[in-house]
Amino acid sequence: MKKIYKTILISIFLISELNAENNNNEDKNSNKPKLEIGIKSLNVKFIPFEYKRDLSESTGIYFENYSQFKGNRDSIIPFFVKYKNPENNFSLEFQYINVNIPRANYIHSYQSLYGDSISKRYLDNTERTDYKLNILYHILNEKPELLSLGLGIRKIDRLTNSNNGLSISEESIKSHGLQIAAKSQIPLIDNLNLNIGFEYYITQGKRYYSNKIAANSILANGIRPIFQTNLSNSNTLGIFQGYEFDVSLSYQFFNSLKFYLGYYYNFSKFKYQNYNDQTLRYEDFRNTYYYFQNNRGIGGSDIISGVYLGLSYNY
Repeated sequence: MKKIYKTILISIFLISELNAENNNNEDKNSNKPKLEIGIKSLNVKFIPFEYKRDLSESTGIYFENYSQFKGNRDSIIPFFVKYKNPENNFSLEFQYINVNIPRANYIHSYQSLYGDSISKRYLDNTERTDYKLNILYHILNEKPELLSLGLGIRKIDRLTNSNNGLSISEESIKSHGLQIAAKSQIPLIDNLNLNIGFEYYITQGKRYYSNKIAANSILANGIRPIFQTNLSNSNTLGIFQGYEFDVSLSYQFFNSLKFYLGYYYNFSKFKYQNYNDQTLRYEDFRNTYYYFQNNRGIGGSDIISGVYLGLSYNY
C-alpha cells in the first residue's frame, strides 16, 4: 500500500509540472456547469453496533477482557458524481458506499465465581450500504465553492446473516430519510484545494428478522432433537441517527483529472422501535414447548472510518 501511495504522489508531482501551462485557461470556463465523476479507494474499518451490544450483555462477571476487534476491515470502491452550476449558485452530488465484513471476531476472556473462560467470538456477516443525494446552494456569490449549504436524502440498507450448521439467522433493515449538508472547498495553492464536508442524517425503515435453530440433545436414552424459531414483530422499525464527516486534499491536473487524498468518518446511533420479538422452542426429551420474549433488541453505534485515495474526471 505504501508503494502505491508513493507512486501516485510522484506521478502527481511530475504531471503538475507538465500542467502548469494549462492553468491560465481555467478562469475563462469558471462559470460553465461542470460534471465530475469519480471513484475512491477506501481502506475502511467498520465497528458494527452488534460488537458493543455483545459487550454489554455480560452479567455476573467480576473481571473480563476483550481483545482488539479483528476482521472488521474492508477495501472498498465508493462511487460519486458531482454537478456544479456556478452561474445559478447550486450543485448536486451523489455517493454510494458499500461495506461488508464477513468474519469479524474478538477474544473474550473472563473470571467469575463459577470459573474462568476464554473463547473466540464471531459476529454475524455484516453488510451496510449508504446512498446519498444532496442539493447544495452556494452562499457566497464571489467565491461560490467556499461555502455551500443544502438538504439531501439518504438510504441505508443493512444486512446481517449467519449459517453455522445448527442455526440460520438473517436481519435486514432498509431505511431512508433526510439529511442536512455543509460543504466547503478552500483554495490553498494553484489547483490544490482543501475540501471539508459534513452531513447530519436521520433514517428509518422496516426491519425483517428470522432465526431458526435445530440441534440435538445427547441423553442416556439416545439423541433427542431441539427446535427453536423466532417470531418477529412485522411493525418493528430500525432507526439510524448520525453524521458523516469527509476531509480531503484535491489536486486538479490537465483541467479534467482530479486526485484526492482524504479521510472519511461515519458515525450513527441505531435503535429499534416497536420491538417485541418472541421465541418459540420445543425440546423433544421433555416434550415441552417454551414461549418467551427475546431481549436481543438492544441498539448501539455503527462506526465506519478510513483513509482513501480518489480519482475523478471532470467534464
